[in-house]
Amino acid sequence: MSETAKPDWWPLYHEEGSTEFSRIGKDWRTLRVAELEALGHRKRPLLSLIRQNCIDCGGGSEAEVRQCAIARCPFWPYRMNTNPIAAPQSEERRTASGERLRRLRTKQADFAENSPLASSFAAAEASGGVEIAA
Repeated sequence: MSETAKPDWWPLYHEEGSTEFSRIGKDWRTLRVAELEALGHRKRPLLSLIRQNCIDCGGGSEAEVRQCAIARCPFWPYRMNTNPIAAPQSEERRTASGERLRRLRTKQADFAENSPLASSFAAAEASGGVEIAA
């Protein structure tokens, strides 16, 4: 189907400040981040977007994604949220990543222990929980 011969149900788009309607959507390059966020889009890693697309394609079933046999699909190698084509990480880089993760977990644990809310949670837990008024 050519660009000019769209079906009747094809949506018409109206550019703000214009009296013309078009069957071509707004140019994504002119949108600001705030406009994209207002439309419900948020920044996400590309592999997770591909994975979500594959889950949608498989009818919401992760098992269908694992069993997918459409090897000609451009997303097929990435459907498991990994990049099998990327070079493997060096031992040095893997060690550095592990060390960063350990430091982050230590900071999170320290924050949780020293947080002003920590004593409140501990007191509530000791007394059998918190009752929430309706």
